[in-house]
Amino acid sequence: MSSFSRRVTSTVSVNFVMPDEPSSGGVGPEVKEAIKQAFSDISANLSTVIESRLTEFKRDLYDERDCSVAAVVKPVKRNEVEFKLKGNKKQYEHQQQVLDCLCKARDSLASAKYEKTKKNIEEGISLTEKRIKAH
Repeated sequence: MSSFSRRVTSTVSVNFVMPDEPSSGGVGPEVKEAIKQAFSDISANLSTVIESRLTEFKRDLYDERDCSVAAVVKPVKRNEVEFKLKGNKKQYEHQQQVLDCLCKARDSLASAKYEKTKKNIEEGISLTEKRIKAH
């Protein structure tokens, strides 16, 4: 039996085994070569799809990690600011929340996550509308 293999990723490989002799149906070498070429094309396409999805998954993991770190650091920085009036503190906190939403939207837009961008913009609008109605 002859075999051929195409490396898909460092941990996944695709192997196809073809019999050396034609089956009782009399498959000739041209058909075998066409089948080998078709399998080769399929494995190349599969490799491209897997590579693309893994890259996207990796990017998402980095984005989530960055957001988590930012979520921890920002509240610590906010607590450093002191205000004499309670109203000033509330206004500052509101503006920080809206700014956070806009920054998340910007980051989502940069990584072509349009639904996440839309959600963050809508959240910023909602926060602003609530603040306006409160007065």
